[in-house]
Amino acid sequence: MNSDWQEIDFEGSLSLRAPADLEPAQAHAIDSSFASWQSANLGLMIDLGLFSDPLTGYAEKATYRTSEEKIDGVAARLIAFDEADGTRVQAAHFVRLPGDRRGSLTLFLRAAPQVGREILLEVLRSIRFTSTQTPE
Repeated sequence: MNSDWQEIDFEGSLSLRAPADLEPAQAHAIDSSFASWQSANLGLMIDLGLFSDPLTGYAEKATYRTSEEKIDGVAARLIAFDEADGTRVQAAHFVRLPGDRRGSLTLFLRAAPQVGREILLEVLRSIRFTSTQTPE
């Protein structure tokens, strides 16, 4: 993991590591907990709630890929694709979080074409849930 990265805390539910140049961006949510960070080459959005994006509507993207893995012991659906303009997208959806009844969690990363996909995966795989309960 990059030593010059920052730790980002999301409402006491999770923390993750991300490039140091990401800064909080203005974000508004209607029915969920939502936060956003932005830099010149990378955007991160976190949505925790009953209606967070389940990441099921992107399969028509030409470069769409999906996989399942556990991140910090919690099952996640990962997707990846590139937009027509070269923007890289990588996202993770967690149906249920240990000890949290607010709904599901989605993290969505959008990056400039020069940002390697391994950086996006490193951000997602750095997630640490702060609940003391054992994941299901």
